[in-house]
Amino acid sequence: MFEAFGSNCFVLQLRFFYACERR
Repeated sequence: MFEAFGSNCFVLQLRFFYACERR
């Protein structure tokens, strides 16, 4: 799912927000 957006994905505890970094 989210892995398709970027290799490194991390979840923020703000509101279960998923952020992906394209490296």
